[in-house]
Amino acid sequence: MRLHQHPKTAALFTLMLGLSAAFGARATPCEDKLQQARQRDGNTIIVSTRECTRPTERRITVSLQRASGAQTVLHRFRQSTDRAPTGGATLKDIDGDGFSELELTGACGSGSVCQRALYKLNAAGTELFLLYAGGTSEVEVISGYLIEGGKAGCCTWHFQAYKLPSQARLIKDTDLHYRIDVGLLDAAIGASNDGPSPDCRFTTKSANRWVVVAPPPRRWRRSARSMGLTMYWTKLADARATPLYHFARVGPMKRGTDLGPS
Repeated sequence: MRLHQHPKTAALFTLMLGLSAAFGARATPCEDKLQQARQRDGNTIIVSTRECTRPTERRITVSLQRASGAQTVLHRFRQSTDRAPTGGATLKDIDGDGFSELELTGACGSGSVCQRALYKLNAAGTELFLLYAGGTSEVEVISGYLIEGGKAGCCTWHFQAYKLPSQARLIKDTDLHYRIDVGLLDAAIGASNDGPSPDCRFTTKSANRWVVVAPPPRRWRRSARSMGLTMYWTKLADARATPLYHFARVGPMKRGTDLGPS
């Protein structure tokens, strides 16, 4: 049976729908943010972020505006703001080459450990590729190595250093070159005859085993603050007359000491 609707009823229903839609629009505000970074070649990377409360999502669009004025969308991301309330995207020139990388932060756990992804523009400037993905406190690039890690406890920091690939690809476990431990290391590794002392140990893999080695070039030691070691750098400077030397030393263990299989 077909129902006939009175014209006034239909008009009232339409008005109610309009009011509902208007109320819904006011109840679901969105916030827009814009980041821009001019590149060494004159182009500009633009990151626009729209964060809404309903649905609870964050939409990120990455575009490249060429010096000629032409603009191309490179990538689009979508995040749940419930799962990653402090997430988002940040432009930073992490390797100092004049071209910005995109750091995407996701869900965070204890402390400052968060899911992080690092995207880099390919050589042709046509697309972003995923360079790094992992859960870490911080990501830095020093002298051709990507370093991830951070504070591991009250008085220790742990870092992994991966050799940056020459191709546009994701960093793999096989790129891991150094493991770096800083802090009050255990008695077998970092303590002196006078008791525990701030120390730093570099290890590298040799025949599937990790062995203690001398630190990389001196500029790594000058970059200690960039690796999140400001607190320990201060302690070393207070406790030692030559902090650079002691930041570089490997404790009572001799170079080449075998620490066992990986």
